[in-house]
Amino acid sequence: MNQTHENGTLTVTQTYKKGQVVTNEDRDDTDIEIKPFVTDTARVSFTQQHTLNMGNYESVKIGITCTLPTYIEEIPEALTTSERIVNDELGRLVGELCEYRESRKKATK
Repeated sequence: MNQTHENGTLTVTQTYKKGQVVTNEDRDDTDIEIKPFVTDTARVSFTQQHTLNMGNYESVKIGITCTLPTYIEEIPEALTTSERIVNDELGRLVGELCEYRESRKKATK
């Protein structure tokens, strides 16, 4: 993780590994701008769960929580952001499980 200060913000570069060995071509760098907190902060959380019937009397339950630090004055915006993050990730995971469930059904036919 690289850290640099720019105009009162902290920019973090996060690298995701694609495969076993990371080469320059395989790097997926994401810059995340982080505001430093200069006054008291609050934390907001959003949690959502989903249970998916996988067939054959099996089910999978997924639960995701996103907790964000925020300024007290920005609680509504942070809660909206937290909800969006959880819903996006939960939707992605449920989609993957549905694809897996369908491929498993096809394999047993």
